[in-house]
Amino acid sequence: MKPVHGQRARGRAGSTLIELLFVLGLLGTVLSSLLAMGGVSTRACETGVTHASLEASARRAVERLSRELVGARSGSLASLVEAPLWQPTLDFDRIGAMRAGDGRITWSTSRAEFRHEPGELDNGRDDDGDGLVDEGLLVLVEDVDGTEVELVLARGVRELAEGELANGLDDNGNGLIDEQGVAFARAGRDLRLFLTLEGLARDGLRVTRSLETTLWARN
Repeated sequence: MKPVHGQRARGRAGSTLIELLFVLGLLGTVLSSLLAMGGVSTRACETGVTHASLEASARRAVERLSRELVGARSGSLASLVEAPLWQPTLDFDRIGAMRAGDGRITWSTSRAEFRHEPGELDNGRDDDGDGLVDEGLLVLVEDVDGTEVELVLARGVRELAEGELANGLDDNGNGLIDEQGVAFARAGRDLRLFLTLEGLARDGLRVTRSLETTLWARN
């Protein structure tokens, strides 16, 4: 007859191995969860950085264009369509220079407009290979002494505004129908400007930022 304590020792060794396997399995689960949480945190951080960059770009563009528009001659904005209609291009007159001799003020014409990015076509495809589809630019064209000067105010302008679908409805509830990422409209005597930018985070996630402002011409 074998000693009882030998059976207990073997039983205890078997229990210890099972416990060790259980602990290792539990530890693996915990580590996997931590790694997954780290990946989520990293993606959230990258998305936040992209969003902040778009926010800054959109604000710079809107502020610059707003400075141009508040100095525009109100009569030159008379043809601006009334919401819910809109237009992607806006021509307006600004004070140019004081004419020598009689001191009269001259006016120059400027234009703000949406253009597709170089290499991008309006065809629902990513023609330039940057991960975005049919994206464009917000361009300011100024007439300086009869010579046009172009300034790109923003890149990555979305073809359709955030939340908008090409379906004849005001999907995003901003008072316009099927508007593009750059849209100008009139509401009474006010001028409304809408801008939507889109970019890619490092993981390929699309990030969108929209701004709008309401202005009135001083002149």
